[in-house]
Amino acid sequence: MLNDVLTDINSRRHGNTVPSGLVRPEVWKQHLAANLASMPPPLADLISKTQQSQTFVTKVNDSMAEKATFHNGRVVLVGDALAHFRPHFAVATEQAAKQCLELGKVWAGESTLEKWERDSLAYGRKMLVLSRVLGVFGQGGWWAFLKMLVVYVRFLVRSKL
Repeated sequence: MLNDVLTDINSRRHGNTVPSGLVRPEVWKQHLAANLASMPPPLADLISKTQQSQTFVTKVNDSMAEKATFHNGRVVLVGDALAHFRPHFAVATEQAAKQCLELGKVWAGESTLEKWERDSLAYGRKMLVLSRVLGVFGQGGWWAFLKMLVVYVRFLVRSKL
């Protein structure tokens, strides 16, 4: 299915984004038919009125840095620079705010940069897995959801050890 979505009208397979005007009309119609009724009315109205020449498709990705601090603590990654979650999870601002508040304690001498990095990476990994669980639940059905739930439980068990 993903191959169909990412293959344009010229039969070229794109890695992440099919640019405006190159989305295959039959793929666009199929997705409208399958998803329009379950969308919030204002969004469904907007999408149904979008002209075919203006449509584009982008694959949603997530990512996680392996480290949060570089150059002896002179470079610190926070928010999306450290861990980029799928948009359906809606925790990007919360993550950045949490990390910045905790960094304030580091700069005030109440905590260490090492502890901040360890806690920030653990939070990022936890949210990344939860984001995937939620995404699979919304799109993959019960079996895919249960498999991702097992991954999440394994993550929790490992992080406690």
